[in-house]
Amino acid sequence: MDIQICSYNVNSDEKLSIILSVMKRLNIDVFVCVDTRHRESSLKRFTKKAKLILGDGAKVLHSPVASHLTSRNKYYTSVGGQMIVIALFWAPKLVDHYIEPTKFGLVSGVTLSTQMGQLLILGNYWPFPLCSSKEKQGLWTRSARFLREKKARLDQQEYIKEIINGKADKQNAKSMINCTVVCVDFNHRCE
Repeated sequence: MDIQICSYNVNSDEKLSIILSVMKRLNIDVFVCVDTRHRESSLKRFTKKAKLILGDGAKVLHSPVASHLTSRNKYYTSVGGQMIVIALFWAPKLVDHYIEPTKFGLVSGVTLSTQMGQLLILGNYWPFPLCSSKEKQGLWTRSARFLREKKARLDQQEYIKEIINGKADKQNAKSMINCTVVCVDFNHRCE
């Protein structure tokens, strides 16, 4: 049984209709959208739009980016966030949905049941390192702050790698026929 998986850096929340139309036209089974920049408040709207284009049985799983307070005391949603859209055939085969705890959309994923085992599909978004003092509220800084608050001894890249490796190892240890696919958006080099 074949499955078509696509990943795309959306870079806004305004391209959803185009992405869903492409998904339907090309018969893409799972679309991993990274850097969606969408908030909790837009979940229902996005889900409704996806079901309108793909059908009521489609699944839309969100990992919205949390708003943060800017230096001007305004709430703002910047980069990050993910959305995984599963087409009609694979939607009933959804076993699990994972969102990492930062609420920045660095890593999210779904597990699907296949004829032989399970398929884990992970999406991730690598934050840019801090390049200037203007980026004090950027994803790199906010994720570093989160890790410091949790007393993690990892930098942002190590954190993402640990999640991906841990999820994949756990998934693949359950059965030799389980498989993991990682959809990656490298904004920064990975080693």
